[in-house]
Amino acid sequence: PNYNTPLSSQALGVVFVPFYAKVSLLERKIMYFDMSVGVNVGTLNYRAETQYGGKKYSTAQYGLDITQTLFIDSHWAVRFDIRNKWSTQERLKYQIIATADESTRKLSTFGTQDTSMAVGITYFIGGGSN
Repeated sequence: PNYNTPLSSQALGVVFVPFYAKVSLLERKIMYFDMSVGVNVGTLNYRAETQYGGKKYSTAQYGLDITQTLFIDSHWAVRFDIRNKWSTQERLKYQIIATADESTRKLSTFGTQDTSMAVGITYFIGGGSN
């Protein structure tokens, strides 16, 4: 198969919190939650894989993130992130005939879209008491 492996990425983004609300938990506790939308732009470092270890490339990327944060109390929160990234990458043939010139390895560039989901716990330093 002809494939690429992402190595690292760096991005600068802006986060907007258009929705924030309160919810009653079993009529015993009021909990707060936020939904945020983020946009970002940056670079993606990846390796176009070949039978001999591949070749490293760097490309521009942009992204759109959606995050839901549920505040347990003034210090703790649980969050769920959906992160989408788009970029254009070079693709190389994984394997070529031994007698072929290395220049025949290159395929076309292609657009990629990667989605990741994460669940995490956040601890806020400071904060008031609820």
